Amino acid sequence: MIDIKFKPEKNGLLINQENTLHVLLNISKEVEESPKKVERLPLNLSLVIDRSGSMSGEPLDEAKKCASMLVDRMNENDRLSVVTYESEAEVLLASQPVSHKERFKSQINSIRSGGMTALYDGWSLGAEEVAKTSKGNFISRVLLLSDGQANQGLTDLTSSQLTAKQWPKQA
Repeated sequence: MIDIKFKPEKNGLLINQENTLHVLLNISKEVEESPKKVERLPLNLSLVIDRSGSMSGEPLDEAKKCASMLVDRMNENDRLSVVTYESEAEVLLASQPVSHKERFKSQINSIRSGGMTALYDGWSLGAEEVAKTSKGNFISRVLLLSDGQANQGLTDLTSSQLTAKQWPKQA
């Protein structure tokens, strides 16, 4: 809807006289008092964080900051797992409802860097975590936070992409 408001320059007009009336016209889009809140499907997410040596310092700090912000935006209907990797991948927190956000953020903040970069191993372990709980009405995803410098295990980008495209069929 369009909202139109008139504000006259004078408060009145003279009777039986020719009058010129200047009016300020304000046209705006009418704002709804309470916008409709859109419900979304619950999220089943595995957050996979590269903690290899190449991520030390600012890259890992930014990845942890982003991960914590993501946790803050999730709700109790969502599921989250946290996987880290360097030379080997490990599940830091198994898939669970996001009901204790501070526990998730504490674990994320405790991540330290070191080692090589087994990117594919980290991604595939995250995919396994999502697959364990992908039943039901969830949006299931793996989010990889990395500088992308794979140098251990499967490092061929083409093979990794093909496996990622096939993953939903395998889950």
